[in-house]
Amino acid sequence: MATMQKAPAPGMQETTADVIQNQAAADMGVVPEQEANVSPEEQEMYDTVVNNAVNFITGEESSQTVLNILNNKSVPAEQNVGKVVAQITKAMQRSAEAANTEIPGDVLFHAGAEITEYVVDLAVDAGIVDPDEAEEIVQKGFMTAVDMFGQESLNDGTITPEKMEKAKVDMAIGQEAENEGLDPMQEIASGGQNLRMNPLAAGVQQASRGMLGAR
Repeated sequence: MATMQKAPAPGMQETTADVIQNQAAADMGVVPEQEANVSPEEQEMYDTVVNNAVNFITGEESSQTVLNILNNKSVPAEQNVGKVVAQITKAMQRSAEAANTEIPGDVLFHAGAEITEYVVDLAVDAGIVDPDEAEEIVQKGFMTAVDMFGQESLNDGTITPEKMEKAKVDMAIGQEAENEGLDPMQEIASGGQNLRMNPLAAGVQQASRGMLGAR
């Protein structure tokens, strides 16, 4: 089991758990902790969350539920991946709350990153995702999961509208980075420092694109 200390993706390059470690932390209302500050208790909680998620993803009956979502051809693969990851992490957060236990946001963030990789692995094994596209879908799928998790957290009052707006800017930076041929995850983590367009302007432009597309 990977640790929260910049764990490399199993079978893939250092995508979600490493390069994207700061991606959309605002969605969860946290800034991911520095690697040296991960406590044994947090590591244990992280392992528990990931193990429970993997058991669900690979379970005899539950895996079919996951595959049914991943097989939805009406939307891009990363949206299906994001939906699965967001639903699993949100369900675990609520289950913990029902047991009077709080899963720290940074633990959920890093666990969600690794869970995304397992979900994409399942999709590849099932022939739903092309292996050559897996790396990109891990990145985009996790970004989608964070956005969906944030929206649900906004609805249930777990985060504030201000934090959600910040997360949307982060997502816009990622999109602009992709448009400019840069690594979206690295640019989000750095606040878009290498973008030709100012990060704030990128967020405004992306919001405008979204409104135009909604008409």
